[in-house]
Amino acid sequence: MMVLERGLEEYESVGRWLMDLSFERSGSESTKVCFLWVLKSFCGFVGKSPDEMISECRGSEKARQEYLDRIKAFVMRDDRARGTVYVYSSALKSFLKHNGIDVPVGKVKTWVTYEDRAITGEELRRLLEVADLRTKVAVAILAQSGVRSGTLGQLTYGHVREGLEKDEAPLKIHIASELAKDRVKSFDTFIGPEAVELLRTYIEARKRGTEYIKKEALTDKSPLIRNGLSREVLGIKRDAIYNSIRNAMLKAGLIERGEKRSKLRPHSLRKFFKTQMEAAGVSRTFIEYMMGHTLPGTDSAYFKPTLDQLRDAYMKGLPFLSLSPRRDVEDEFKRVLQVLKARRGEPDVVRIAEKFLEALSEEKVYNEAPSRTILHNNAIAFCPKCKNPTDLDALVCDQCGEKLRVKCTKCKTLNKIGAKYCKSCGSRI
Repeated sequence: MMVLERGLEEYESVGRWLMDLSFERSGSESTKVCFLWVLKSFCGFVGKSPDEMISECRGSEKARQEYLDRIKAFVMRDDRARGTVYVYSSALKSFLKHNGIDVPVGKVKTWVTYEDRAITGEELRRLLEVADLRTKVAVAILAQSGVRSGTLGQLTYGHVREGLEKDEAPLKIHIASELAKDRVKSFDTFIGPEAVELLRTYIEARKRGTEYIKKEALTDKSPLIRNGLSREVLGIKRDAIYNSIRNAMLKAGLIERGEKRSKLRPHSLRKFFKTQMEAAGVSRTFIEYMMGHTLPGTDSAYFKPTLDQLRDAYMKGLPFLSLSPRRDVEDEFKRVLQVLKARRGEPDVVRIAEKFLEALSEEKVYNEAPSRTILHNNAIAFCPKCKNPTDLDALVCDQCGEKLRVKCTKCKTLNKIGAKYCKSCGSRI
């Protein structure tokens, strides 16, 4: 492979290209890095520097045709996915075009070659069990906010400091337009109480210092998630986020080493956010907005939700974004049902329990908390200690005295014992 005499950006043709790109496009650093990498790889493939390629293409039509053939051979080798072929050909076509060379590289038709999928709740919890603290924070934020990993790497402590100090949960994160993928518009999203607690633990660890890193005096400009163990504190890069999550997936046994394209990838966490919010019945417009997507049609110009509207939409989907382990509710309810029948329990309670088991087999229910299970519009509750049926608003079990719920001092909503934040208003309990 050819070794360039100097840095790629020092070549005249490359400097001209990058200047035009920054003027015409969004100025995305990731696009610049990607395009430069493609060009450098192509230089090695043909054994020419960028300036030499431009000079030869200007020499004759035959040279331009030869380079067109080389481009096709380069982008199609190694059985690349169609999306990769599109990016590679776009980068090289752009380089030639901005240097006055018109090479008729046709528009590449793309389709999904290697499909990925959303991570399931159980897989997500297995991932969190084996990940280190920094990776746990990245996983939790990506799963509960829907932001891109590249955006996460650019966030600073200033994005969350005020929310952490006020004990907000869910905690709002404002994404300015310069951090968004296309740099077109800003947007807001949230992270739930579980992600907030992990983030708080991680921030406190950095402030105190650990065996491996010196203590930090965090400012609003400090990276929210820092790089590895280097002395200089820098923000974590997108590739480092990708690799740390992928390594945790390998450790958890979610993917296999050597797989060319796994269906589970770090991007699966973003898909988890989208699919879970949709399952919760959150409006698709709100979901797309919180993910930073460009909204279709006139929605892009006229959809301006208030912070309260966004928070309400997020709260609706929050139970579906839970990172906590779920109990084996089917076995538990079968046992409770047998106890109820043996004790000649109330017919209505037995009927509801039987309906629950029937619906569970058809995956129509979800477990919201250890002491409460929801079945459409009906709910039954059992004491987690003695399994005695209890009233839904009971604060203690009338058989064993176990505390069942605690009232929020702010809005008076009943919350499960051990909850750190109110499920209604988000206040710290």
